[in-house]
Amino acid sequence: MKLPKKRDYPKSLRLGDETYKIKFVRKFKGCDETLGECDPEAKEIRIKYGQSDEETFKTLIHEICHGLLEFEHDLKVKHRLVYGIERALYQFLIDNF
Repeated sequence: MKLPKKRDYPKSLRLGDETYKIKFVRKFKGCDETLGECDPEAKEIRIKYGQSDEETFKTLIHEICHGLLEFEHDLKVKHRLVYGIERALYQFLIDNF
């Protein structure tokens, strides 16, 4: 699979019954180390500019996992599990698309 560039990302995604906008941002409030966040109130997935194509794609997968599992299906999961699902989905997509 060829990793998408920032310009190739859709403007929004359906997560469950909701549509989340995808936004690229320069900074996150309160933490310079944050690479992404899923905001269920604003229905947005925010991804930090300046990451490699690989890291951007992994961040998107990670935030989709948060959105689907925690916010749209109300499943309580540990952050460690989200990282594991992110890695598994990333590798699956790379291997098969």
